[in-house]
Amino acid sequence: MSGRGRGPSGRWALAAALSLAGFPPPAAPAAGGPEQLEITYLANEGFLIRSAESGVLIDAFVREPYLEYAAVPPEILDSMLTAGAPYDRIDLALVSHVHRDHFQASEAARFLAARKKVRLISSPDVVEALLDVDAGRKPQTATVLPGDGESITRVAGGVRVEFLRLSHGTGRHATVQNLGHVIEIGGRRVLHVGDAQDTASNFAPFNLRGQNIDVALIPYWYFMSEEGSRVVEEHAKAAVTVAVHVPPGEVDDLARRFQQAAPELVFFRKAGETRRF
Repeated sequence: MSGRGRGPSGRWALAAALSLAGFPPPAAPAAGGPEQLEITYLANEGFLIRSAESGVLIDAFVREPYLEYAAVPPEILDSMLTAGAPYDRIDLALVSHVHRDHFQASEAARFLAARKKVRLISSPDVVEALLDVDAGRKPQTATVLPGDGESITRVAGGVRVEFLRLSHGTGRHATVQNLGHVIEIGGRRVLHVGDAQDTASNFAPFNLRGQNIDVALIPYWYFMSEEGSRVVEEHAKAAVTVAVHVPPGEVDDLARRFQQAAPELVFFRKAGETRRF
């Protein structure tokens, strides 16, 4: 398969550090508890994640299809550029790793040039690829790369992100800088693992079960094996689990296949489809 293999004082301290680096300070937490979460599917593992006041793009810059995997439709990319709804409130852009079914540098550069208030945080591999295309985007970027089994937290706008170093796999995937993300937005938490290898040892260093994840975006192949399914159950359990990175030609077949074994599993079928949780 291609491309795979808190306290409040801490929040504000990190926010201050980022502000010094040119990042906006975080918005005040919303009153009245967690907000409704809105998730819009773009392509593969690409999503727009929104609360009432904030938005995050992740793995969203894919203009050209790669092998059997989809591209983000041109009309959605254009709407992202012009800040058309629902892409009008975006604080942050994230990228799990540099593979072309998750990230295409020229499209990321085009977006950042049009949306100069948006910041992109990702691995050195991703940011270097972006700056090779357009060095002028450097003020809008920052790099993170935790050590193996470690995490780093950053805050930008009304969004808090814990970046997890999750191995992409072995062999040719062993050196890929794959980042998982726990995205806290509007009082909700969304887990995105990129193309993390589906082994217990990969997830064991992180207390994800203790974080009360609201929505987990998990590659569909995790549910094709006993070990992958156990990893989700023991290390990435969420109130709602979405199967992602599904080739467009296989989504209906896979949804039927899992209807009995995992009826709670959510599938998005069309780019631009939005669900509220």
